[in-house]
Amino acid sequence: SVGAQLWARKILQEFTYESAAVIADSFAGVAPAGLQGMQQKNIGLCRTDLLAEKRMIDCQAGTLEVQRVFEDAMEDFPEVAFASIDSKVDLVQIAYYELISMTLLHSADYALTPQNFAESLAAIYRRYNLHPNWVSYLVNSKNHMFLNQEIMYNTRPGSTVVKTSGLIGAGLEIAGVEFQGPDTKLTTWLGGLPVTPGNSISSVCRGVAPHVASPEAGVATGHALGGMLGGTLGATLGSTLGVSLNTVKTSVRSGLEPLAEEGAELTGLSRCDIGEADKTFSRLAE
Repeated sequence: SVGAQLWARKILQEFTYESAAVIADSFAGVAPAGLQGMQQKNIGLCRTDLLAEKRMIDCQAGTLEVQRVFEDAMEDFPEVAFASIDSKVDLVQIAYYELISMTLLHSADYALTPQNFAESLAAIYRRYNLHPNWVSYLVNSKNHMFLNQEIMYNTRPGSTVVKTSGLIGAGLEIAGVEFQGPDTKLTTWLGGLPVTPGNSISSVCRGVAPHVASPEAGVATGHALGGMLGGTLGATLGSTLGVSLNTVKTSVRSGLEPLAEEGAELTGLSRCDIGEADKTFSRLAE
């Protein structure tokens, strides 16, 4: 992923194409402050022709970040789709951050919680989201890398294992975990790249939605169920049963919802920033 971000501008300059896409898989560059610039300089990046000339000063000063290099490519090639795929709680990126902090930086404050990682990732995504030709696919998982693993074929934004919709989604909703956002499979989403003229691709993120109790909705649900059962049990019994079932559901949810939302926040899985699920890159038809 780092290589794709650093080499994108150079490769796009070298090749001729009708449509192109750059995919950064699972390394957004969440790193301790000051580390990236030091590493870029030490590995000799400043002596290559991968950088725009305006970035040489930053590179020599040891302040250049991979995000800035990636953004330069986005700006220089506005008709090319740039895409990032990341897990909201990428354990490899977290381990890398902590290992580097302990060994190279000798920092006593090296721990990076899942929530802090998710917040740092969201900050990087906010930068990228300012560029019209950048989109993202966020996964509620701890997995690192998708494109080179069989897990790619099972991945959806809600999970790398199961669909967070249908029956499972209904069960999670009762427990106070209600998801919002598209449930597009990663393979389906990747099929939209590169973006050809006249087509588009949208970012994907599926997160925990805060639940707001609605007494009116509960009564309506009860009466609807009552109507369905009325032919057999009678409208009165059906209506009463519907309201009772909804009351049980509400009681369970009210007890579990605070725990579910707190757990989602602590694990970083609840985060879907504005623009992470509704950003679209389109190309005009020729």
